[in-house]
Order: sequence, then structure tokens, then C-alpha cells
Amino acid sequence: MAILLMLLESILYFAYGALGLAEKTRWVDYRLSGVEYGQYITAAQDTWPSSEPVALVPDFASDGRDIVYFGDSTAIDVGDADNDRRNLPAMLMELLPGWRVHPICGRAYQSEVFEPYCGYLLGRDHLPGAVILPINLRAFSPTWDRKPQWQFEKAKYLLRHESVASRVLLPALATFRAVNLSPILPADYAKAPLLAGDQLLGTVADLDGVDRNRDPESFFRLHFAAHYLYPLTADHRKVAALVRTARLLREAGARAFFYITPIDCETGEHYLGPDFSEGVRQNVDVIQAALAEEGAEALDLSCSLPAERFVVYRQQLHEHLDEVGRGAVAAQVAARVRKGIH
Repeated sequence: MAILLMLLESILYFAYGALGLAEKTRWVDYRLSGVEYGQYITAAQDTWPSSEPVALVPDFASDGRDIVYFGDSTAIDVGDADNDRRNLPAMLMELLPGWRVHPICGRAYQSEVFEPYCGYLLGRDHLPGAVILPINLRAFSPTWDRKPQWQFEKAKYLLRHESVASRVLLPALATFRAVNLSPILPADYAKAPLLAGDQLLGTVADLDGVDRNRDPESFFRLHFAAHYLYPLTADHRKVAALVRTARLLREAGARAFFYITPIDCETGEHYLGPDFSEGVRQNVDVIQAALAEEGAEALDLSCSLPAERFVVYRQQLHEHLDEVGRGAVAAQVAARVRKGIH
């Protein structure tokens, strides 16, 4: 049935394009840059992990021994040089014998995707025994938050509208803008301002214009500041989504475990001094305080690992961990889960 619906959806999109009713109907890949996306991005941009987000949700048993592990690429990727090829969910399952860990992960997934997923899975016949929700600090930066191809509007729509009619009508609704699947255009993303505290760093376009090979010092200083030192507030849409998710899970009686994923604070301090870790701490405080309003805690692992635990040390800025780093995170998360479920 899912394959037939996808085929019908594709036919409808191409039909609208042939009739001139849609400005853009081409398939796109998440790896394309903002410029390559063109002016409009249609529903087909949700290419990771598939355009069928509900396919990732398993059937839970009635014994309450299922754990859902949400995550982005940091949860599912491993380093090229790692001998241990287990990702974080796999490591966690070995540390929690007797429990079944189900990863629901995708590249650039974040709280605005986790929220509708939680709404969907709580409507199943049986609830999971626990839900683990990582919080990647870079997701709140305009470089991630405003990125057009990381809005996942189609996935969010499908999770909130499960019926066959909703699927069949989506191409028409998107074409005539009744459902906006492209809320942020690449040109607007490029002009998004980047702040570090109250200091204006420039725009996303300025960030992309710094050549790492020609000027690595400026590259890393600017990227660390833009990705992690934005002035976070409780009304940020992704913080609000975390709060709603915590409330949703609490009201359903599901046990939720939030944790803030590690970032390379050591290298951040190398380029920006101790103010870097202090800025990170301030943003963590905002997240923890917001979740506390719903009775939820967020385990802070933001500065818990040294620089060598990140897969590409001082050459590329991301939050991916090597096997030792993943093992350390899995151990701390497992300990928190064991404490909360017994």
C-alpha cells in the first residue's frame, strides 16, 4: 500500500508540473546546497531516511519493554576508522539487557520532527516503555534551524495526517500552497543573521564565504561562534517543540529521557577562549529550565568529551563521535535510563 501511495503521489506531482501548476517538481537530495535547491522545494525533499516517516515506527509489545531512541546523524553514523561499528542505539541496547531499542533517526532530525513522531507513536496500540530524545545544540543555530532542506515539512505533515486521503491530496495542497512544504526559501536562508551573544557575525552567506583552507583560523572562529553561541531564548521554536514533546509524553504516561549531545568544547575554547564554554552553558541553562517547567530533566553532556573523541579533529565542524566517544555517551544515557525505569 505504501509503495502504491508513493507512486500515485509521484504521478500527481509530475502531472501538476506538466500542467504548469507548480513552479518546481524535481526530486532533490539533502546533500544539495541551498543554491542548487532553486526557488521552491516540493514535498520530495524529505529524502532521509525515506518519504514514509511512519515506516520507522515499529509495533510495540504489550510488555512495556520497548525503548524509542530518536536521533540525528550523530546517533546513527560511525567513524571510518572505528573498529567498533555499532552506532549509539546498538551500544545502548547492549547496555540495557531485556529491553528492545528502536532507533527513529534521520540526518538533521531535531525536536520539531520528534514532536509529531511522538504524537504518532503515542497513538499506537501499546506505548513504549521509554523515549530517549537527544538535543543537538547546533540545531538551534540559524545555520541548521533555517536551512530549507532541513525543515521536513512533508514528514511532519504525514505524521500528523495518516489517512490515505491526506496522502492523495498532499500534491494538490502543496501545489496550491494550502500546505506550505517550503516555508524558508534559499535566498532568505542566505540572508539570515548570525549572532554570538549580542554580536552580529554576519549572515549565513558570509559564513559560507569563508574558505577553510585559505584562512582556517577565521573559519573555525566564525563557525564555532555561529553554530553554538547564538543567544537562545525559551521562545525559540525548537525549544518550544521540546517543551510540547515533554508535556505530550508526560500526559500520556510515557517516560522521557532528554540529553544534550556532546560538542567539541575543547576546540571551541582553543579558538574563542573560555567565553565559548560559558556561552554554551548559558544556552544549556535555557533548555534545561524550559524542560523543567514540564517536570523533565535534560542530562548535559555538551562539554563532556575531549576533542580527540570527535571523528574529524579540527578539520571539520560537527558533533559525530568515534567509538570511544559513542561508548561514553551510551554508558551515561543507559545509566540515566536504568535509574528512571526501575
